[in-house]
Amino acid sequence: ALGKKLKEAIEFSHLQISPRGAFSFLIMTSLFLLVFSLIMILLFGSLGYISLTFIPIICFFIYNYPFHYSTVFRIKASSEMILAIVYMSISMKISPNMEKAVEFAAKNLGGPLGYDLKKLIWDIEARKYISIDDALDAFTYKWKRENEEFVKSIDVLRSSLSESLIDRERSLREAINVILEGTNNRMRRYSRELKTPVSILNVFGFILPIIGMIFFPMASVILPGGLQSSTIIIGYNIV
Repeated sequence: ALGKKLKEAIEFSHLQISPRGAFSFLIMTSLFLLVFSLIMILLFGSLGYISLTFIPIICFFIYNYPFHYSTVFRIKASSEMILAIVYMSISMKISPNMEKAVEFAAKNLGGPLGYDLKKLIWDIEARKYISIDDALDAFTYKWKRENEEFVKSIDVLRSSLSESLIDRERSLREAINVILEGTNNRMRRYSRELKTPVSILNVFGFILPIIGMIFFPMASVILPGGLQSSTIIIGYNIV
């Protein structure tokens, strides 16, 4: 299951590695760091044990990197989806051709989604897909879980090809409205979900320090020996 998830993350973000290569690199790095730590212990004694603390941190970073890169790829691509639909609509208003619309969007987008669209055009030219419809089927299947509104907008654009000129213009406007309304609703949900984390940050970042400012003077009066300045500095600034 872990290997499958790793493979999906690698393929989704177009990393030029394999799951086996990622695990092999993790194992080799772990062994290298372990040998390096043993050498440091032999050379510097107890101070060398500090190097051991970096092993799990570096190994966790290497293990988690494909998943992190895939997440960043998704986030950056999501910010281009509205522009992609707008560019496709502009192209189809001039020339009702889906392949030209995808090419136009790919040329004007420079981020991950633009890379995905460029790869889609390349796959058609390399005969991986027979037609633009087959390529878009695979493309929309990939992004459906990330943004359904984006996929719906592409479906509206595709269906507009078989409509009259007036109906097509209406469909092009509808495709833009679908992605705009979907993004607006998504941002509203996101802001609502942020309410609890922001409240927690407010408690730990503002309320607790204020309580600390009230508590320490009271404690210095109540306690028989008072409070040392070092205790106040550590308690207030660190704890």
